[in-house]
Amino acid sequence: MRFHCLNFSNLILSLFIVSSSISVNAQKHLYKRLKKLEQNHPEKVAPVSNRYSIFYKNNPVIYYFLSKDQLAKFNNETDQVKQHKIISEAIKFATLAQKYGNKKEFNKKEEWLIYRGKLNFTAYFYFQESPPYPNKGKLKEKYYLFMSYGKHTFMIDKDLNIEFPENEKIDSLFYGLPSGNEIVKPIFIKNELEMLSLINKEREILGLSTVEIDSSLSAACRYHAYDMATQNYVDHYGYDLGKDGKVYFANRTFDRIRQFYHQSRILNENISWGRKRAYNTYIGWIESSSHYKNLFNPSIKKVGIGFVYDINSKYKYYWVFNAAE
Repeated sequence: MRFHCLNFSNLILSLFIVSSSISVNAQKHLYKRLKKLEQNHPEKVAPVSNRYSIFYKNNPVIYYFLSKDQLAKFNNETDQVKQHKIISEAIKFATLAQKYGNKKEFNKKEEWLIYRGKLNFTAYFYFQESPPYPNKGKLKEKYYLFMSYGKHTFMIDKDLNIEFPENEKIDSLFYGLPSGNEIVKPIFIKNELEMLSLINKEREILGLSTVEIDSSLSAACRYHAYDMATQNYVDHYGYDLGKDGKVYFANRTFDRIRQFYHQSRILNENISWGRKRAYNTYIGWIESSSHYKNLFNPSIKKVGIGFVYDINSKYKYYWVFNAAE
């Protein structure tokens, strides 16, 4: 019995090796065939690739060339509705290439990585600049999922990795919606605690309960303060600095905070810029009725405070306050 088992195992191993060899050869053959078509008859790439997909459904090369074909069409299209459909197809095919490429070492190929970066760059700015369309939000989610290699959360400064031309100066690689794992070091925690003390003293005078610092909320605050400093804007919404020097919408206030904090309901946010001292920033907030209400909301139990200094930024000093129940 053992003898037969060994023979059977050897047979299975032999079949696996033959199957793998055929798969690798098929991949090489398809690549050469489609590459030649792309160079000499680009209009034939899509129909030929689609025919091959019937027989080689799991071959990443097919979807790689289909995605490239769509991206080429996108770059030559001016109609916004058609652009949306084309970029959708480019992302869909690239996702399939990446999915099937994991098992075939395709994802490590330099040519694929270069193309992936090109698609990333094109799609990223398309989402920033294009008007809203039906299902645009879902498509954007698919794009982020593609860029994170199928993971639902990812480090934006590593996985998204927008590559700008060398002659364009970008101060930060914090783009899009943060994952909640980004860490801006609490270098000025003394200033942040001074702000907490000022807030709690006034809350006691008003007969309100004092509030405590939550590290996750403070991480959200420091992230936003750092983002404003390095991306050249001041706003409750998040923005990204583009290669043209303009800023583009990146995330909504509560969406961003929730990436860091999940324990209870988020209530509000205050921001300030250009003031170094905690006291001066505090006075500026309490002299504004809306900011005052945010600081002394009776429902607040936990707060986050973030202070960032960047000598190269426009306003140098940036403060962010977040509150939660």
